Amino acid sequence: MIGVENAYPMGEDLSEFERYHSLGARYISLAHNGHSQFSDSNTGEQDSVWLHNGLSELGKEAVIEMNRLGIMVDVSHPSKEAMKQMIALSKAPIIASHSSARALCDHSRNLDDEQLMLMKENGGVVQTVAFSSYLNTEKHEARAAYMKEVYQQIADSLGIEWYERSQFRSLTDDQRASFMENYPKVTQMGQELVKNRKDAPRTRECIGLRRPY
Repeated sequence: MIGVENAYPMGEDLSEFERYHSLGARYISLAHNGHSQFSDSNTGEQDSVWLHNGLSELGKEAVIEMNRLGIMVDVSHPSKEAMKQMIALSKAPIIASHSSARALCDHSRNLDDEQLMLMKENGGVVQTVAFSSYLNTEKHEARAAYMKEVYQQIADSLGIEWYERSQFRSLTDDQRASFMENYPKVTQMGQELVKNRKDAPRTRECIGLRRPY
């Protein structure tokens, strides 16, 4: 099934939803890792900065349009307030395409008990996510801190500038080009380097599938 993780590229033209539907999109998230013109993102919890306090007026219209087209509303990235407003507006059940339980892991992407009950009452579906940062924050952060040092050491040995993914938006065009070229290479080298290190913090996703970028 084709989904759209972020409706931001659609701009402010609601007819774009129909175009995406004709191309095969069957579920859409109105925001991703940042607020969009349609909806606040869960990431607003990090600095308590909200753009719409849930959905914008355009976002409310988008929910109605998705209902009309038969596109499922995905709430795995929007804020809690946006999710509550989507449930109130939608005439069809909504989905959380990849979310975990807040009670098990305190991450802003995860759904708390109130949200889970709302999903139950709505008749929607919650699918889980196997990414470590949404399952065990403590283990994920320990691993991330360890690997940050490893990646920096590799970059230094190669004589290249190293940038974190969180810095991407603030980079110049040249720096972004360097990032896109070097990030997959350095992270893959780092993962291979520490694969058999006994002191390296482990997460379940480190054993088996890895996602260098």
